[in-house]
Amino acid sequence: MTAKILLSAFAAVAGVAVSAQTLTVPGGSGLSVAHGERESIAPNSLCVMTCEARRNGSGIVLCGASGVSCDDASSWSGWKKETVVFRTPGNADWTKARVGTYNSPAGAQFRNVTVRKATAEHLLKDGIELGCGESIIGNEYTFESQYGSDGHTDSRVLERWRGAFFNTDRWSMNTSAEIVYAHNINGRNFLSAEIGYGANHRGGAFCCEASKNGTDWTRLHLMTNATSVFVQVPDSLFPTKKLYVRFKGVEGGGLQLNKYGLSAKIDGKAIFISGSTIYRNANKEVISKSRSPALYEDGFGEIVAEEGGIKFWRASSGWKVSRRRQAPQDTAKALVVRAAANEAESVQLVVTPQEKLADVRVSASTLKMAGKKGEEIAQSAIEVRRVGYVTVRQSTDILGCRGDWPDPLLPQDGSRLEVKAGENQPFWITVSVPKTARGGRYKGEICVEAMTECGKSVTTRIPLALEVFNFTLPDMMTLKATFGMNPVEVSKWHRARSDKERRSTVDNYHRMFSAYRIAPRRLAPYDDWEPTWDKSAGENAPEKWEPVFDWTRWDAEMERQFSTYRFNCFNMKPWRFWSGFGDAFRRPDIAGIGCDHPAYMTLLKKYLTKVGEHLREKGWEDKAFIYWYDEPTQNTYTNVIAGMKLLKETMPGVKRLLTEQPEKELLGNVDIWCPMPHYLHTEHESACRKAGEEFWWYLCTEPKAPYFGEFIDRAGSELRLWGWASWKTEIKGILMWSATYWSSRAAYPDVKKPQNPYEDPMAWVSGGQAQPGERKPWGNGDGRFIYPPLKCVGDAGGTDFISDEPVPTVRLAMVRDGVEDFEYLTILKALSPEHPLLAVPEEIHRTDIDYNIDPSAMERHRIKIARAIEELSKKKEE
Repeated sequence: MTAKILLSAFAAVAGVAVSAQTLTVPGGSGLSVAHGERESIAPNSLCVMTCEARRNGSGIVLCGASGVSCDDASSWSGWKKETVVFRTPGNADWTKARVGTYNSPAGAQFRNVTVRKATAEHLLKDGIELGCGESIIGNEYTFESQYGSDGHTDSRVLERWRGAFFNTDRWSMNTSAEIVYAHNINGRNFLSAEIGYGANHRGGAFCCEASKNGTDWTRLHLMTNATSVFVQVPDSLFPTKKLYVRFKGVEGGGLQLNKYGLSAKIDGKAIFISGSTIYRNANKEVISKSRSPALYEDGFGEIVAEEGGIKFWRASSGWKVSRRRQAPQDTAKALVVRAAANEAESVQLVVTPQEKLADVRVSASTLKMAGKKGEEIAQSAIEVRRVGYVTVRQSTDILGCRGDWPDPLLPQDGSRLEVKAGENQPFWITVSVPKTARGGRYKGEICVEAMTECGKSVTTRIPLALEVFNFTLPDMMTLKATFGMNPVEVSKWHRARSDKERRSTVDNYHRMFSAYRIAPRRLAPYDDWEPTWDKSAGENAPEKWEPVFDWTRWDAEMERQFSTYRFNCFNMKPWRFWSGFGDAFRRPDIAGIGCDHPAYMTLLKKYLTKVGEHLREKGWEDKAFIYWYDEPTQNTYTNVIAGMKLLKETMPGVKRLLTEQPEKELLGNVDIWCPMPHYLHTEHESACRKAGEEFWWYLCTEPKAPYFGEFIDRAGSELRLWGWASWKTEIKGILMWSATYWSSRAAYPDVKKPQNPYEDPMAWVSGGQAQPGERKPWGNGDGRFIYPPLKCVGDAGGTDFISDEPVPTVRLAMVRDGVEDFEYLTILKALSPEHPLLAVPEEIHRTDIDYNIDPSAMERHRIKIARAIEELSKKKEE
């Protein structure tokens, strides 16, 4: 096989320009590709393609080979190295190198294109070989396809493929497509299995089949729509030492296989293994190494007590504790929490019994300062919640996996909490240090009362040590954090029907938003300020009509929100201003006048000007932003620019936010750029910053791995990292489209039987992006940072108002920690603008795709910052 490909090999492709150093693929809409000359790569061979790419503006760069194409949609400048590992199809005696662009107006350049053979090394432990995406927990084997990983088409269990076309993270299933997986575990039998798989793009069909010998196939399901399904493998195929699964095209069309997972029971001794794969090139150099899902991390924690056959151990709040991992070997003397005054910080206490427990309850004592009589922190400042688990049946991306993942932080109510033998049950202990707390060391204890199945009571007291740093966090944070919430949907779940009930319900959620240092985008949803219109000039002279506002109710509620909850931002999108998402652009009428009427713009300007003047009079311009268009496409840029110019003219003191990266056409019309992380660094970013424009960023269903994300089945520390990455990248705000997206009307069309977020953690596509009954995954927990109370998820037709408070999550707690860590850095910078600790260490965050999931790196640096603040503050006082 030829390793380096001569660029002249691409010269025969129409429109492709080749110089001595570079290959230029022309731009345009759609696909522009160039194929090299024939390469002698044998069928079913593992290969690695490398090249350097430079994109001329926006769009997607792709590279790969015949039958395999991998997109890079991230933003960068200059030359970037691209590496693609793939397995060739089994029905071709050769393949060609392939590079190009998609929807890239100005095209791209490529150089140093090579294709070499590669090798894969899988984890071998105790005689069992497992590759990336495979794991065994106890006697359950799971496999999750890793289509978006560096291996792409390759997997330890992939036996062969042919006829299909692979694009980045999915297979296009043509009529002749065949993809065969062969699952086997050395010396073990499969006893039963469930298959989960998904498709996107509508049209066509393909089927899923299973076999125990690879010859006689049993059809399990015919996929005819873009959705996700789970199917049981028939008992007649078990037991078997090898289980074959085949996806086979049966009709032409555009259906694509984008996810495949297998969960199976196996015999033999219970074990705990997460597989991995290392890819090497022909020179034995490491190309890439897979990362195991965070659920399988077990190198953390310390035993703090052991009594009555129960182990009690501590874990950082940044770790997600698997139900079934073994207790740690290291020991510690106490649970330790360190925090500033007016800060909340958490630690986990994990209970692991040898025998089943019928109930467990955890409480905290008052914390008292050693040697200082009367200096104490009340018991009420310490909150203990049960860590709840949700079962992920379909992983979000290559860093997730099937299994039970910790997420909801449930209240300790009167219900019993059973804990199975050998399983872990974490408790989330949060100390909210009062603003008036004196700096120093405090001591108390955590009391655990456990009841065994046979009625034996075990009471264990574990020391709790708190260090309060000698400084205080402000009530209002510096980093803006705005999360969406639909008050109408929330009220429905709580069965709130009266105005009083709706207000009480929303206020409960706002209280939780405040406690976790985030702000809802709408602060006063039930106190609208829609004006009336003075039409005394006559019905025939609408251009002379004047808006009349009564701000009384809205002002009172806004002032209460600010004084009670200390929110630092809110969305001030005028009700009668334009709106849009993607390609959909809408102009509502104004005073009953349509947008085509000659008086429309005159009335709209009067209306907007009055709103801007009122914000200025109230002194709220610095907290307000206008988020009126979401994720525009280039087709709507003209309308977006017109709207932004109008807002600048009429409300000059209010910043205009756009969920888009800086693009040439938009420059000069946006005050707050709010792209996703993988679209942040464009060629225009520097100029926008120099012009004084702010940068925020947001997470949603994108980006997925390898970027840090918001998902349940990802490392707990990733959302705390969001705050550190914001500081490093000079970001001033973070945005989340929703905190309470509990049910998809598409996936669960029966309004009387909505999705139960405790039972189905996946956020399914909804709205106009899916058909009724269609299940297309957005990601586990996407838009869901708060759960409804457990009472709300029963009978949707109930009539009784549910006043219970909402349930926070592990992920929401991590967001709060990141926002408060950002405040530490802000305080330090005010004391010492050039202090070396202001630089975020590479041990924490190198890039948004190269970061440390071990929370101890952030925790160590945070303590260093706290010590520096204490020292500098003391010197300042002297």
